[in-house]
Amino acid sequence: VPPNQEIVLCMLCYMDGEAHVRISVAVDFIVEYVRKYYKGKVSLSFLSSPATVYAIPPKVAEAAHQRYNKRPFWHSMASSLGYWLKPTNVWSNGGVFNGLSSVQGPNYALAKTMQQWRCMVAYYRDNLTVSSPHAPATRTESMVRYSTIAAALEGGQYLEPMVAFDVDASSSIMTAVLLYQITQPDSICHPTKEGKEDVALKHPFELFWDGSVHGGSWGCPYTTDSTGTLSFFLGKVVAGGSKYVPKQAIASDGSAEE
Repeated sequence: VPPNQEIVLCMLCYMDGEAHVRISVAVDFIVEYVRKYYKGKVSLSFLSSPATVYAIPPKVAEAAHQRYNKRPFWHSMASSLGYWLKPTNVWSNGGVFNGLSSVQGPNYALAKTMQQWRCMVAYYRDNLTVSSPHAPATRTESMVRYSTIAAALEGGQYLEPMVAFDVDASSSIMTAVLLYQITQPDSICHPTKEGKEDVALKHPFELFWDGSVHGGSWGCPYTTDSTGTLSFFLGKVVAGGSKYVPKQAIASDGSAEE
């Protein structure tokens, strides 16, 4: 790398099980090493996951509340069983969304939470540019190779406003977001502008809101874990195990924020 040229560390490593935690720790050591010893500018890029616990924007939390109040009758029937479609209560708990999934397990949640921690330390303490928007549920090879997860990806879309993305669409969108956030000085991902610390985020997690393409997960009024079995059933029985494109996946004039 030429001296004083900007380096963007784009950390997209993934491994199954506990290996994901180990590789995330290795990535963190790389980030810290480069930050300490490289003389030029260092910027970070991660893709945040909806399958952790995090705060969401108040407007989206309110949209989820409205969607819960207007939920279809069959949602209420499923909820009455006690273990399906449990409300997130993001509208009454300060906007904290529980996206934890028992299917993905604790190793995945720990690895992705570690990445969010590194992003916040790098941004707020080390004054680095950080791009870490939420990426949507995507039909990646690591997801669709498991028939249960593949079916749940399709079936989950029957729970508005959830949408599953194809790989090409997801990677193209997130690449565009990354390039904008890293290169445009007016992005909030830059902790300083023109030498002045004039970016005052009201909440630490606002760093992850900017540019996020959450695929409807934030606006879904149900906890992720309580939708899993039902999503699998809908994907297998209703969608017939094939790819499903819901109406909310079609471009419209609706609010993308919800």
